[in-house]
Amino acid sequence: MPIPARPATLRNWAFLALISLAGAKASANVTGSDAQNFNPTTSGLDFVTVQSSETLEPGSFNLGLFANYAKNTFPYYEPAGATSRRSERNNSLLGGDLNLGFGLADNWDAGVSFPFILSQEISDTSNIGHYSSTGNTEIRVNTKYRLFGQEDHGLALIASGNFNRISNNPYLGEGGGPIFNLEIAGDVTISQFAMGLNLGYRWRNPGKPIVDSGIEPLPNQFLASGAVSYLLESVDTKLIFEVLAAIPEQSKLKGATDREYSVMEAGFGIKHDFNSNVAFHLGGGTAISKGVSSPDFRVYSGLNISFGLFSDKKSVQHDPYGDSQRALRLRRRRARLAQYEAQTRVAPTPAPTPAPTPHRSSPNGAATPVPRPTATPEPPKPVVKVPEVTEEPKPSISTETVRDVKVFNRGNYNHIVLNSIEFVSGTYELTPESFRYLTKELIPSIRELNSRRAIGTIVVEGHTDSVGGARENMDLSRGRAIVVADLLRRNLNLNISIQAVGLGESNPIADNGNYQGRALNRRVEFKLLYQRSSR
Repeated sequence: MPIPARPATLRNWAFLALISLAGAKASANVTGSDAQNFNPTTSGLDFVTVQSSETLEPGSFNLGLFANYAKNTFPYYEPAGATSRRSERNNSLLGGDLNLGFGLADNWDAGVSFPFILSQEISDTSNIGHYSSTGNTEIRVNTKYRLFGQEDHGLALIASGNFNRISNNPYLGEGGGPIFNLEIAGDVTISQFAMGLNLGYRWRNPGKPIVDSGIEPLPNQFLASGAVSYLLESVDTKLIFEVLAAIPEQSKLKGATDREYSVMEAGFGIKHDFNSNVAFHLGGGTAISKGVSSPDFRVYSGLNISFGLFSDKKSVQHDPYGDSQRALRLRRRRARLAQYEAQTRVAPTPAPTPAPTPHRSSPNGAATPVPRPTATPEPPKPVVKVPEVTEEPKPSISTETVRDVKVFNRGNYNHIVLNSIEFVSGTYELTPESFRYLTKELIPSIRELNSRRAIGTIVVEGHTDSVGGARENMDLSRGRAIVVADLLRRNLNLNISIQAVGLGESNPIADNGNYQGRALNRRVEFKLLYQRSSR
């Protein structure tokens, strides 16, 4: 029995493109249509089809373009008494997804997705359910709210809806839909591993059975999916393994095809970051059980392109030295950095008392000073070698905002973390916006802090994400820290020692496995170390 789809016209494509420009974030795993079970998330975060708890930052977008090729995915009807020809089947389906994700507010995003049937190949149309034409199969909308979480774990609630655009869809039934889904998504990151789990329920609102289709409309379903990934930082690539399942609420269902009503699939792929804003996906999968629209095998590829990230943020919205539980690797790195701060927390060396100037006699008996060569003292170099420590210090911390700059007060020094200091790509040149921000906001803030309590040393630290080589990132972070430190020296006009340190990718405060985490890791930190005695 053919399963006709509404034809795709130029008007439809233009209409869908206009809608996508106003959309945001899409659904995952098996909450898509019954046409295909491969439904990538439009946030582009962490996994492929499994949702993490992370949401897009306010004002940020992600554009997703995916294609997947599935072999033997159509239902096959076996007439009573006929010899099975299952081994002779040879059909394929090429599908695509156009997704757009958008961050609405802190911990809240939304989205829209447009899946398409691009082409199909059927060697024998007899006893095979297939599409009468290609085109858009549904419009899928989604919104996610993160209930709680940090960079390495979290829990989110996801609500989504599916609006069917397939005529005579036997799995939905005549007059069925729309479909609504409610899921909870949790994830945790431990060192290089990330794990995600989605659990939910799907209200299908099935319609009347399509006459002579031999397929009973699917009832409500329980949804489950999980993923595990491993980040290869040296090549900026994630290895991702996913499993998805959809189980009908009713156990006894009638069907005249070879398709089971429970769906279970597995997939494996890679996610490679070309740069900080473009990620490439490639992978494949197979059916664990012969469920609805499950293929013998599947291959897919796609791109996620992000833009508009942190367009108006001046400081990171969390304390990277807070008391939240983190991976042991990150804790030790932060502890080493704290030890480094303790070693560099010294008061400026007072100027030495000038020695008596030697004299020589002139012909008339007057004393003539002997010229003394002068030398410019070299600024103290930052300590690089730090002893290994296993416990993270937990100083008393308070927070204040000085002239729109968020400052963490740690007793004997202040700590400022900035993510909006930007440079011209591949150079040490500050963008005009960053230059204005440093001179108009940060430097006046440092002067105000110094007026309250004398600052002895300012340490400027440059940090990068993991994209690129470790040595290149170290050089880049140090060069940019030197540029910012020189800017402070020229504009502060205070008797303060200013040092520049490049730490490269060695001290991440977020997951380098997605573009939002990398954006947090590309940062400049300022340590304002007080003099030992207050004014």
